Amino acid sequence: MRKLIFSVVARLLASPYISGTLLLFVIAGSYLFIRKLADRRTEKVKDTEVVREGEEYLGTWGHKSAAALMIFRLHRNGSFTFKLKEASAKDTAISTGHYQWLPLTGTRSSSYYPRIIARDAGGDTIFNYYVAYITPYGSKVNKTDRMVLMANGRNDTTGYTFFRLK
Repeated sequence: MRKLIFSVVARLLASPYISGTLLLFVIAGSYLFIRKLADRRTEKVKDTEVVREGEEYLGTWGHKSAAALMIFRLHRNGSFTFKLKEASAKDTAISTGHYQWLPLTGTRSSSYYPRIIARDAGGDTIFNYYVAYITPYGSKVNKTDRMVLMANGRNDTTGYTFFRLK
């Protein structure tokens, strides 16, 4: 039985189409692995997140209004840093903790938005918003990356527009 399996595998690998396809998969996998290692090294050196497709929410985001300046950073490891500087206050409130990304799953309607929840070390909720829009990865339409967060999941409500800070 072993000899039969080895002979079938040897014949398949001898085919130029199969061996070429396997070689292509090995090259593509190696490229993606090396790119991932380079991205993680860049993140450690520059203390920033390298954003790829499906991870558009990572990074540092800011929103400024007449009342306050809000900046938050979503790290790859799930940690969260939130800074709030009110216009009338002299100091900046800084909170750290962990965030959880709750994407749309299962039977939920597409009219609902995914949600992001951040809690500090004590378990208190700092941040609990629906994500109405995030600039797609590699988008050339907008000159700046935007994230629109809403307090509830309805389309007719206003939200906060955050811009990616470099």
